[in-house]
Amino acid sequence: MEGEKEALEMAEVFFDGTFRLRVLEEEKYKDTERLAEEATSFTSKMGQFQDTVQKLVEGMNRHASRIESAKLKALGQRNRVESEKEVRGGGPLHSQGTCFPR
Repeated sequence: MEGEKEALEMAEVFFDGTFRLRVLEEEKYKDTERLAEEATSFTSKMGQFQDTVQKLVEGMNRHASRIESAKLKALGQRNRVESEKEVRGGGPLHSQGTCFPR
């Protein structure tokens, strides 16, 4: 009973400009509403940012896949050229001119 009495004594009740009963002062109430609006706006902007980052990461991953594919293709072509040189020229000695005696 004593705690309830203290709580009631500490509780403050206010009237706003339109004579509505408020638990918070009108200024604090307006600040709270403004803060809620800003939080909603911030959450929305963070969602947009997250979508943008997700699109960027997906684009970078696609680009990395294309680069990796091109790299593997280039390595394969280099290996093919080197093996073709060996088949046509009789190996690496032919390029030095020691394959055919004079």
